[in-house]
Amino acid sequence: NENLQKSQMERKAATPAGPARAEDPGQSEAKEAAEAVPAESVRLERNEKSCREFLDSLKKQIIS
Repeated sequence: NENLQKSQMERKAATPAGPARAEDPGQSEAKEAAEAVPAESVRLERNEKSCREFLDSLKKQIIS
């Protein structure tokens, strides 16, 4: 019981911005996922390159 009270007191410790709160792990996962997405220009460039390579392979098949 004493440990429980101590734990509860630690969670209520004040910070300059207000009561301390545990960080939401889902929030950090979402942030990591957002940072992992390439910039729009990089994504478009990759798609363009992929399409160009695909069309080139089709042209080679038609010519052969």
